[in-house]
Amino acid sequence: MKGKLIWSIFWAMVGVFIIATGAMFIPPLGRSQVRFSVFVAWPVLAGLGVTLLVLTIKTKVGGMLKGFLLLTGASVVGLPVFAVLHNVVSALFHTEEPVFFITALIVCPIGFLVGAVGTIVLAIKKKQPFQLKHLEGVNTENSCGRGWGERAYAGLESRAKPQSERGLCRPGECGHGADCP
Repeated sequence: MKGKLIWSIFWAMVGVFIIATGAMFIPPLGRSQVRFSVFVAWPVLAGLGVTLLVLTIKTKVGGMLKGFLLLTGASVVGLPVFAVLHNVVSALFHTEEPVFFITALIVCPIGFLVGAVGTIVLAIKKKQPFQLKHLEGVNTENSCGRGWGERAYAGLESRAKPQSERGLCRPGECGHGADCP
């Protein structure tokens, strides 16, 4: 259940991020009939990011997927945090402060894009990115054992031999032809 919730929160974050940045940087979208307040979108996005961070840490998501999900959530949470820190430091010291400003304006959106694209690529590559149950010895890609299925995706190491090395693969059945014994 939590795996599906992570997936839903991730796609909600991507949608809100696209709409919010589109409303800010594409003039016709900002002046459209449908009013979309960017000032409401960023706190919603930060809340989704915190939820994604908590669920990613609590569930058994592993490997590169966990890193990309954490990067996506942290960059969305960091965006309003660094924007507020920039304003607070500028107000306290009566000077322009560039570090938090550049972090909020450039680093966090790039981090979000890298995390989102990485998550989407892994999801397309493995087809079921948030499956939490991994059966040892079950190969989900083909009959000869050339692919390791979700076990490799979750960052788990397999000590089992492929089916072709154990003599379970029959030539012609798996689609690899003469490559399989």
